Amino acid sequence: MPFRAQGQLLKHRLAADLREEILTGRLEPGDPIVETQLAPKLGVAQASIREAINILAAEGFIEKEHGKSARVIQLTEDDIAGVYRIRAVLEGLAARLAAEEKADTTELEETLAGMTEAIRQGNLRGVIEKDATFHLQVAGLSGNRFLERQLRQILVPLFAFTMIRATKFGVSVEAWASGVDRHRLMIQAIRSGDPVFAEQTAIYAVGEFASVANEVWARNELNSGKPDTVVDVPASL
Repeated sequence: MPFRAQGQLLKHRLAADLREEILTGRLEPGDPIVETQLAPKLGVAQASIREAINILAAEGFIEKEHGKSARVIQLTEDDIAGVYRIRAVLEGLAARLAAEEKADTTELEETLAGMTEAIRQGNLRGVIEKDATFHLQVAGLSGNRFLERQLRQILVPLFAFTMIRATKFGVSVEAWASGVDRHRLMIQAIRSGDPVFAEQTAIYAVGEFASVANEVWARNELNSGKPDTVVDVPASL
């Protein structure tokens, strides 16, 4: 139906506008997104704003809690450190299961190629999107829908917040360049069919990827006039 198609177009346009507001820093982490205020301001129905918010919540840019206004995703220093600890364990398990299943790594290879090209082009958003896709694909290759669900709940907001901070503070794509080889090692480890090797490789790689979070946080703290913040990830990762 034409009306339905227009409605779908509107919610996606509103979501795109709000996403841009977030990524450019006009909406800060923790800022409320209030439907009743935005609807009259933009001249659209409140339901359309709600649909746009739901899109951004699914992408990790917005947090929604029952009985509270939606807010731009905000993760603290402790949140980031905690996420990486849990992520290393879960992603290691996903890699282990993928190796046991002798999963096809073609999509991982294609995503890594796209990430490498985005780095070459200096496309920060493209790099982060491909990075997120890669790790969500590892979760999917585990063949365990419960594990995949848990990893998605961790990875989606983490990468959304990383994009917000990296975009705002102008983090260079070079922060991701050193991680390309580690992503490639993860693919090789899964393809080897050795579950223990795949698990340990993924755990090590995620620990190394925490350096990207360190840089994002360091930029954040330097720009706010505070001492550098370092995400504390155990050396064992």
